[in-house]
Amino acid sequence: MVVQKTGQTVCHVYIRKVAKELCAETYEEVMSSNEIRDRWKKQNEGCTEKQLLNRFVERNWPRFIEGARTTLGLMLRGDYPDDWKESIMDILEKDQFLRNRTQPHQIH
Repeated sequence: MVVQKTGQTVCHVYIRKVAKELCAETYEEVMSSNEIRDRWKKQNEGCTEKQLLNRFVERNWPRFIEGARTTLGLMLRGDYPDDWKESIMDILEKDQFLRNRTQPHQIH
């Protein structure tokens, strides 16, 4: 994961979308534990269920960026239409460009 000096995470917008979806799925799994759910609700008093989910996702989605990239990469091997695979390749290439652009380069 590349983090800019501003603290923002750098990735393609679609990678972010997939990462947020993975994070939301994890929320459901993690919050099935009553103890964890109770602590999360105490930390976010007065929030609705939707707000609890949104706060979790906004706080944790960057942890799922690599998983999102891997998921899309694995889809290239799957039985998907060629136009989907072309779109995925375009997303991954643009994402890689963003990552390379923001990482410091060493001069030898």
